[in-house]
Amino acid sequence: MASRLPVYEEVLGDGDRGFIFEPGEVQTLAAHLLRLISEPQLRGSGIPGVPGAARGLGWAAGGREFEQVYEELTASRHVDPGLTSVRDRLRSRP
Repeated sequence: MASRLPVYEEVLGDGDRGFIFEPGEVQTLAAHLLRLISEPQLRGSGIPGVPGAARGLGWAAGGREFEQVYEELTASRHVDPGLTSVRDRLRSRP
């Protein structure tokens, strides 16, 4: 469950994998909480009936994605040949 912000909508599939409420809408949040309390099958792995609702989520998947971004960034790193002090400092880095 999360408030409607772009990053949360992406993770929750615009509501397909969890409940979304508008920021500040306390009544909607309360209704979602009551539904989760009264319907235990909704807790745990996302919305029932949505295949793979929890797949691709979690720390491991997020870590792999961040690692890939950093690998791409470091692969594109270059130094102006005239900046020897910068080149010497970067040479010691993996």
